[in-house]
Amino acid sequence: MATGRLNMEQPVLDILETKMEWFDGGDRGREEWREDIELFAPGYLEMEEAGNGLAMDYDQSRFTTSAGNAAVEGRRFASVKSQGAYKIPNKKTLPKKLGAKKSGDQYVIPGNIIFKQRGTMWHPGENALKGRDHTIHAAVAGYVKYYRDPQLHPDRQYIGVAFNREDTLPYPRDEPRRRKLGMVAVTRKVHDKKDNITASGIPRRVVRKGGLYDVQSLEQNLWSRDKARELAEAKQMKTGSDVGAPVETAAAESAAAAGEVEATPITGAESGEANPGKGRKKRSRAEQREFVHPLAFIQKRWLERRRTRTLHLNPRNYSYAESNAAIGRLASKTMYTAPWKLGGRKARLRSRRKRTEESFKQIAANRELVRQEREKERIAEEAKRARMLAKQRAKGQGRAEGKKGEGKELKGEEKEGEKPAATEEEKKVDA
Repeated sequence: MATGRLNMEQPVLDILETKMEWFDGGDRGREEWREDIELFAPGYLEMEEAGNGLAMDYDQSRFTTSAGNAAVEGRRFASVKSQGAYKIPNKKTLPKKLGAKKSGDQYVIPGNIIFKQRGTMWHPGENALKGRDHTIHAAVAGYVKYYRDPQLHPDRQYIGVAFNREDTLPYPRDEPRRRKLGMVAVTRKVHDKKDNITASGIPRRVVRKGGLYDVQSLEQNLWSRDKARELAEAKQMKTGSDVGAPVETAAAESAAAAGEVEATPITGAESGEANPGKGRKKRSRAEQREFVHPLAFIQKRWLERRRTRTLHLNPRNYSYAESNAAIGRLASKTMYTAPWKLGGRKARLRSRRKRTEESFKQIAANRELVRQEREKERIAEEAKRARMLAKQRAKGQGRAEGKKGEGKELKGEEKEGEKPAATEEEKKVDA
């Protein structure tokens, strides 16, 4: 039989009182009530039967509590904090949140806080750093270790970071250091040596040449042997020709050097004629072909290939004849500037910046013109108003002068009318 104090919270009593409001006093309701009492307040029925301060009146369906039992139990509170179960911290200061932030063998990355402290209860050990507020940080990625190092210091305790979980700190001083340069242990992959050419005859590695075209090689290919022979003969003609034809020789040499359409005339050395233009033989079509400037040739080739989206494969080394830029252009992955578009990306940016500045200057000039026009309108309006005011003042002055003249005339007439009357009176007085 329970003899201690009934440990029943206030919400339980509220539930039981609500339960008793619809209790009708029957056997079935009483059993349900007893089941609820056993569920919410175990031991209550035994105390009620023993008469330990609490009693139940089934007819009135109400709880009654003796006054003596309330004095024995004392004051009950709603929370544990108000009962003084623990000390209330000071609310005027913020918590420092000191202590260990990472436990032993816990994985950390560089920069993680391991231990926050005031003072040096713990010292930084292997692969650890100490901040200016004595906080221990991890310097590498690894596992936290709390340890002592009598060789380093007999009384200090250290916090370090080991690279492997099974390692123990401190590391032996005679052994090589482990991954001090920020490196990570990686298993090396062994690659089987393969032939440069596959079984089907296709090379495994193809290196493309840089640049679109080699202008120097193009010049060498375009200048045929006939052109070189013509230039050599022109030079010989300059040294061994007659004095009477220096103008024609100089013109021929300049034409050959400039690469014009007309080829340098071949002298008839075999027939004994030294004059240029005579003994000219019929040349083949290859001899008569025009000299093409390398840049013009590049433009022509580029235009021809621009019409199609086909990559030309070189059968000798299985590489493409186009450069990487041309391949990227055909694949629509990179922007490609045509050869005849002078200037690079920075030049285009400079021109765009120049256009923008010019537009800003034009806007400023337009604003200045508008301001000047408004100033002119204001000045004209002020002049017009001044003229109008001057006219009004002139009219007012004319009216005032006219009124003054009329007033003077009236005064003169009055004075003239008063003088003869005075003389008549004087005459009467004299008489």
